[in-house]
Amino acid sequence: MGIASGDLLMGLLGRGDGRRDFTVTGPTVLRAAAMEKLTKQTHHTKVVVCPATADRLGEGWALLPLAGPDGQPVGYEVGLAGGSVVDSTGACERFPDFACQDAGFAVESSRYFATQNPAPTPTWEVGPNRRTPMTRCATIRGSGLFIPTEEHPNAEFKERFDPEAISKMEEATGIKTRFYAPADWAASDLAVQAGRAALDHAGVGPDEIDLVILGTDTPDYLTPATSVVVQHKMGLRRAGTFDIGCACASFPTGLTVAAGLLATQPNLRNILVIGVYMMHKLADLARDPVSFYYGDGAGAVVVSAADRPGFVAGAYLADGSYANYWGIFAGGTAEPATAEAVAAGRTQVRFLARFPSSVNREGWPRLVREAARNGGFRLEEIDHLIFTQVRSKTIDEVMTDLGLPLDRAPKIMDKWGYLGSACLPAAFHDAAAQGKVKAGDLVVFVGSGVGYNQCAAAFRLPEDFRRPK
Repeated sequence: MGIASGDLLMGLLGRGDGRRDFTVTGPTVLRAAAMEKLTKQTHHTKVVVCPATADRLGEGWALLPLAGPDGQPVGYEVGLAGGSVVDSTGACERFPDFACQDAGFAVESSRYFATQNPAPTPTWEVGPNRRTPMTRCATIRGSGLFIPTEEHPNAEFKERFDPEAISKMEEATGIKTRFYAPADWAASDLAVQAGRAALDHAGVGPDEIDLVILGTDTPDYLTPATSVVVQHKMGLRRAGTFDIGCACASFPTGLTVAAGLLATQPNLRNILVIGVYMMHKLADLARDPVSFYYGDGAGAVVVSAADRPGFVAGAYLADGSYANYWGIFAGGTAEPATAEAVAAGRTQVRFLARFPSSVNREGWPRLVREAARNGGFRLEEIDHLIFTQVRSKTIDEVMTDLGLPLDRAPKIMDKWGYLGSACLPAAFHDAAAQGKVKAGDLVVFVGSGVGYNQCAAAFRLPEDFRRPK
């Protein structure tokens, strides 16, 4: 490594109180580490490199500029992506041994701070070779959708239940039909089909997926996670997995989690985010008219690391006081699945109390406005709002509240019914396949789940986003 004289370095890195930090110089970080042991000065150790070396460090490093008397960067403190400082004693194993060829300043050293002199809060530089958490962005690279073929139109429900009640539900929700998966399928089978379609659209192979995030409240099992079943069925040998279980808010929540992971973990490149729903198998189709809502399906997107946004902002809301309104209330630790619970139907989904219309009617606009504030964009800049597809009239009311045209909110409930956790990716993919959602568009996903949970996730689609087949 390059060598700087102590006088030069101390002149550049002097403190504001006139004192100077104790400085060690040497041809390698290893020598600095040895000097550290000799001086027993180990608090707030930093590795400092010159601009030329900084430009060649590549991914995985966070760099804090150190300004000279003229305000120009003369060196950089080095940290790992995520902001943690590189200690010189460990740096000899991880720090690249680049030769410093900067003609003006050759700043390679370790600095030592007294314990009463903590390091300042860093403001990380953004630039083409400054691989910091905020320069690694997340973008939607491709999407996929799967709807089974066994159709059950509203006419069946009018024969089974009060036809007037079903007609009112149809008018309010916009649901006209729904589709069921084969009897021997599980939710993971739907998810696999959507996941494969998303990989195909994104042009990503199975071995390129680093993580699977799956959102559902209709899992294959109570445990293990459905995501790990999907990982095996899809042959995603390199991928880790986990489930997100905030019901129909799971998919946008998964998007924000994926974006955060990609921004802070350089080892991750592609994350498959899936929403899947198979509630009809957990419902009492013969006696519960609320089963009118439930359709089966899955949607997925590949979220990939990128050098520009991508993910813009997220927002969250929740109110657990509604947890006993709608759900499956036996089969967990609150009430195990006893013979009595099964006979009483408590291991099936139950709608016990009506949610106030304000939950979505007021919650969705609040989420969208919060996401806009967090992301620094205006409401009128939103090209598409993808809402949970549970009630058409609510979507219209929310769009009016936001002052946006109704045609910016795609709807799919008339074609496939209520798809729960799959609503948002299904609506997104359908609009993209029609050419409505396209490259460069600002898309805000807004999901609601029983409990209740709500989440918004704003994404700017990349310029190379292709229309799905």
